[in-house]
Amino acid sequence: MPIKLHLEPGHKVVDIYVSGTLVKADFERFLPKVERLISENGKLHARFDVTDLRGWDAGALWEEIKFDINHLSDFERVAVIGDKKWEHAMTCLCRPFVRATLRYFDENQGEEALQWLNSPTINRSMQGTTKPDVALVAITRFALGLGIGLLLAPRVTKKTRVAVGWTLLAVGVATTAPLLIEVFGVESPLANEGCPS
Repeated sequence: MPIKLHLEPGHKVVDIYVSGTLVKADFERFLPKVERLISENGKLHARFDVTDLRGWDAGALWEEIKFDINHLSDFERVAVIGDKKWEHAMTCLCRPFVRATLRYFDENQGEEALQWLNSPTINRSMQGTTKPDVALVAITRFALGLGIGLLLAPRVTKKTRVAVGWTLLAVGVATTAPLLIEVFGVESPLANEGCPS
């Protein structure tokens, strides 16, 4: 099964391991399980291992976007574990646009990720951030991504370009909903770690 999850009884950290190429049916099996855990335990922390993730099809992407929107505030902290620089970069780019505190760990730092997830939570909000500030971040993020894409396009194979392109598109779409919520008045923590300021 490409998505596996495990929650030790009495704990708040759910381990989510994703491998291979995800399809819609994978999310259809995964969603009821994670929704049950949220219903039984309230807000969770997630150790999300994407080391062996190879991508997803359009149906799985749509299910992930719906999950992100529906469960925007159900996770307090998310530790992303990966083995590629682009996974770290994507984690950093997502920081301002998710409600959970988000941090990247290399694949050999699983125990560090668990310690971080179990450490006391610091609640910081976007107090003093205006809608024009958020809009400016969104516009500059788009320009940055577009510029990097244009600069790297001739240096990357078509297969890699397509894989990275779909991933960037997915992250862009998935982070747009939280940004819109932020712009229209819902407060969001910005206390994310693991990336340069």
